[in-house]
Order: sequence, then structure tokens, then C-alpha cells
Amino acid sequence: MYKTIASISVILALSSLSSAQSISTTALIDSVNNRLLNTIKGSFSAHALYKSALKTDTSSTSGQILFFETPVADDTLRSFIAMMDGQIAQAYDGSQLYTFNHKLKIVNMYDKHENKDVTRIIKGGRIARIAYDKFLKTGMPPFDVSLYEHNAVVEPFTQDGVPMYKLIYTKSVPNQYRMDESDPEWMTTHIIYHIDAEDYAITERSEWIHFLKTPQYYKLNFSKISPLDEQATFERVLNLDSFESKGYELRSAQLEKPSSRPDLHYKNGDTLPDFEFITLSGAPIRLDSAFHAKLTLLDFWYKACYPCMKGLPKLNNLYNRYRSEGLEVVGLNVGKETPEELAAFWSERGMDYLTVFDTHKKAAQEIGIYAYPLAILIEHDSRKILNIYQGYSDDLEDRISKDVEDYLYKRK
Repeated sequence: MYKTIASISVILALSSLSSAQSISTTALIDSVNNRLLNTIKGSFSAHALYKSALKTDTSSTSGQILFFETPVADDTLRSFIAMMDGQIAQAYDGSQLYTFNHKLKIVNMYDKHENKDVTRIIKGGRIARIAYDKFLKTGMPPFDVSLYEHNAVVEPFTQDGVPMYKLIYTKSVPNQYRMDESDPEWMTTHIIYHIDAEDYAITERSEWIHFLKTPQYYKLNFSKISPLDEQATFERVLNLDSFESKGYELRSAQLEKPSSRPDLHYKNGDTLPDFEFITLSGAPIRLDSAFHAKLTLLDFWYKACYPCMKGLPKLNNLYNRYRSEGLEVVGLNVGKETPEELAAFWSERGMDYLTVFDTHKKAAQEIGIYAYPLAILIEHDSRKILNIYQGYSDDLEDRISKDVEDYLYKRK
């Protein structure tokens, strides 16, 4: 009997150690915020995985972030140093952002006063994948409680015997990227945090976005934040003098975006060259000899471009509506898909017009295309440009349809 009681006691003790106590969403976020705000300086390693909904491959990035209390009183971003492949990749000291090109031995220095928002500078690149902004915030709670208290749930669980919490945030909005009936009407985002129940350290963040047939995801695993030595300062760790002694050039740089987009090299009324493209079977093809039409609509696109993808069904509608009247539509792909991948995708989407490769973006560069998608309506025999359609809009099909009908019917 005593053995039975002892066994039950051990089981209960192990159970209490292996499962986290229930906690409210607000209390959990407050605890996480307090932990992050009370960590003055430290370091963490991160490993990121990313997969686009429009691609089959997954990219990965790893590195280490060292952060310090920023000396600028009104700044909301801590000073930090980002290490990748054992070398400093980026650093921010509260007034300047440093980016390192170790191959060319160049350190570019961007002034915050001129560039205003440093967080904009680090967005979009490999560094942004691991320099998780919630860990680098200062002077304000990293997590907004009001955002999560009505849209998130907390689930206790264990991971390798450690009591943990899952903070699961869900948001659904109308799917603006929906391309056909097989895509969901609502775009749903699930963000899941793994949080240690003992010290409220975040160890994992994953984000799943469902808006096409396959989801897009971004997963980030963290080590726990480790304190830095008291002697470790931003200046000592960065040590710009050591780079200068190794022959690095320190450059002042500008990140201001141009005030206006560059003009295309061609405009309405100009004549396009007789470009050569490559078919999915690998054969060369030219506009003049391959197509016999009154009008040709050229669409420059690539698969990982959401606006491009959204426009494809509209161009397919135009092709089926006017091909018997003399309209040819040609997709000019500037992406990196293989012929087999592109052919399978084209068939899966039920596209009826031809798409070919603009190899090395030769035509796109000649025209001066800087953003996608871009469609050009030309008179086929003369290759004279009738109109250019930059970007995607909900009325794209109507605008092109009007131009096609003006040419086909008003000239009769």
C-alpha cells in the first residue's frame, strides 16, 4: 500500500513538473514584455526558415544578434550587431547603420537623421529574418496586449520535458490575392509563439499565411537570451579601427529612395524591336514570325510576384474573348522556374495563351522595366506601342478591353 501511495506521489510530482499552469493571454504577454524590457543587453542566436506560397523551395538563414541599450533617448530600437557566418554583417549604434561587404572590404555607414527609420532599412533582407524586432525594442512594450487579448489563445504543452506555452494568434481578412475559385476567399494568418513557462523566454515563432492553395510560412527558432559581459560595449565589439587596419574602406552612404520612378525607355507610339524569346521546349521564337495577329499583348511577369499572379486570369479572359478577332497574348516570364515547373504551373492554372522565357531579362532591360507586372499592347505588324499597363488593378481587364475594342472595331 505504501508503495502504491509513493508511486502516485511520484506521478503527481512529475505531472506538475511537465505541464505548465494555465495562464491568461494578458498575463502571459505582460510576463514576456517584462522579461524583454528588463534585459538591458544580451545576445541570442536565431535560425530562420522561409517558404513563399508561390515557390517550392525553402530558404534558411542563421546568425547571432548582440544587442545593447541605445544611447539615443527617443529611439525605439536598441543598438545591435548582427553576426552571420562568423562575421559582422550589420550594426546599428542609435545614430548610424553599418553594413559590411567583406568580399570588397567596404563598410557602408548610413546616417539615421537622413534616413529617418532604421527599421525600414533592415526590412526585407537576410538580416531581417534573424534580427527579430520584438527582441530589439526599447522604451515600450514589444507586444501590444490589446492586439492579442481578443485574437489569441494560450495552450500549455511540454517540449522535451520542459513546461511551455503556445500563444496562438489568428487573423482573417478578405483574400485580396485570390486568383481563382480554388484559392480561399479569406486570407488567414496564424502566428504561434513557443514560450518557456518558467522564465517566459520565447524559443520559437512560426507564421503561416493561407491565401493560395499552399501556405506561406516563416519559422524562427531562438536560443534563450544570454547576458553579455559588463565590459562588452557596442564600440568594443564593433571595433571599426580593426577593420580599417585590415584595409576596409569606410564609406558614407545614402538610402533615400528616388523621388520618382525611372521612366521606361519606350512610350506609346514607339516601335518595339523584334525581340527573341525562348519557348518552354527551348526553341527560339520571335514576335514577327511566330504570331499572326492584329494585336499582341505582351505581359512581363514572374511566378513569385503576387500582382502578376492576380492578373493572369484577367489576361486569359481577354485572350479567350478576343482571339478570334485578332488578339494574341504572350506571357514573358522573367523568373527562375525550369521549363518543366512553368509548364506544370501553366497547365494547373488552366492558362490558354502562350508563355515563354525572356531569358536574362533581355527584353525587360531593353524596355527599362523596373516593376512587375507590366503589359504592353502593340499593333502586331508594325510593333507600334498602343498602350502600356504598369502594375495590377481590379479594372485591368476593363482598361485593356476598351483599348482592344477601340482598335479592332472603330477602325472598321
